Amino acid sequence: MPNGHITRRVIVKFHDTVDIPYEDGAERHVVRLGIGPWTELEQRFKGIRLNRLFTVMPPARIDELVKRARERGGRYQPANLLSYFVIDSPAGVDPRQIVAALREREWEQIEEAYVDPLDKSPAPPGTNPFFAQQTYLKPPATAAPPAPQGAIDAEFAWTQPGGTGTDQKIVDLERGAKLDQEDIVGRNIGPQLHGINNPDFFDRLHGAQVLCIVAAMDNTKGVIGIAHGVQEVKYTCQVIDAAGHVDRPNAVLAAINHFTLPGEDPVGRVLLLEVELGPTNDPISLTDASGNQWNGMPMETAVADYDAIRLSTGLGITVVEAAGNGNNDLDTFQQSGSGQFVLQRPGGRLDSGAIMVGGSTSNFPYQRLNMGFAGGSCFGSRVDCFAWAENVMTYQNFFGFETYTSDFDGTSAAAAIVAGAALLVQGIAQVKLGHRLDAEELRALLADTAPGGNTRSNN
Repeated sequence: MPNGHITRRVIVKFHDTVDIPYEDGAERHVVRLGIGPWTELEQRFKGIRLNRLFTVMPPARIDELVKRARERGGRYQPANLLSYFVIDSPAGVDPRQIVAALREREWEQIEEAYVDPLDKSPAPPGTNPFFAQQTYLKPPATAAPPAPQGAIDAEFAWTQPGGTGTDQKIVDLERGAKLDQEDIVGRNIGPQLHGINNPDFFDRLHGAQVLCIVAAMDNTKGVIGIAHGVQEVKYTCQVIDAAGHVDRPNAVLAAINHFTLPGEDPVGRVLLLEVELGPTNDPISLTDASGNQWNGMPMETAVADYDAIRLSTGLGITVVEAAGNGNNDLDTFQQSGSGQFVLQRPGGRLDSGAIMVGGSTSNFPYQRLNMGFAGGSCFGSRVDCFAWAENVMTYQNFFGFETYTSDFDGTSAAAAIVAGAALLVQGIAQVKLGHRLDAEELRALLADTAPGGNTRSNN
């Protein structure tokens, strides 16, 4: 979906202690309370307004969920989500000018202001008849070809009680999804929890490819999903209108709301984030402290997305996040507003709690996928684990000709594989332990590099 015509917006976060009524048109309270020189700002940028960022649920519901996450204990230290607002950039105005104005000394009550990054699906373009070619379902290899190659050994998990994802639930955050694809249509995934079912061909293809990896049904068609016994699959979309405007934080809150409905326990439910920030046709977002442009970055790079993810994991939800295909060392990204190395561990801010997934080659010794100018998996101390980012068999559509191929690539594929593995582990845990694992517990398992544990990447 082209991004050149999209109205850009500036996300504004006031310090947690700043008390502004959480409502649209909040600029009047900024003026009344003397928080900053709004009148001068409005004179410079005609027609701007200060509206709520989080609109999926009322403020009282947000406060309730934050309290619930805090009472669970653990590492969750909440930000004040009701301190996030948004300013739509007027026609003809460069939103970076608004950001620069809000970072001036007179706005000392503002903690962060930035142009909300655009996003894209993190994959390069590009009984069950194709089951034999789904070698990522086989055990990991211990030697290079011609030895048999594999990945997560889902086939063994399937032999265990609960090991097909029994009684588990997942929400996939996508830019679009072809929900009537033959291998997932029986899942009754729609309607989406947020946004629109974006009509863009490639976005819909990407969503169907991911959903087939995770949850394709065990039938006589196509492939079989890693967690083909999963109870429920849902989809939340950050694309909110036909013009292509995006709203990722509210897409996450919609998933949280779904997992916390009356009678639901969010602990151990899975939220898959299939998005990367800073695509090549977004020339103004994700500029670091030195003014350098970054592309193909994980979703939590943006502060509002990060805090929405933190609320998810604080409630016990397992969040699986693609590391992105920008071929970047995440440890070296210095946020322009705070000056912190926010994706370094330990870094300048608290860990989001998400499982960040890098992408590897499909053959032993599982090196980080690096395609040179074509991109490659992001890397660094923030990455928790990895999976194949090449040669992944799933659905394909060549402009109307529907088939299945093993050419799905990128950290999209890797994150989908790990999300499927998470559902299998949670299914087994629920049967054997009587409960699902907390987000922190599951991440520790999937990130364990102790001898005899998970397969290690060569680099």
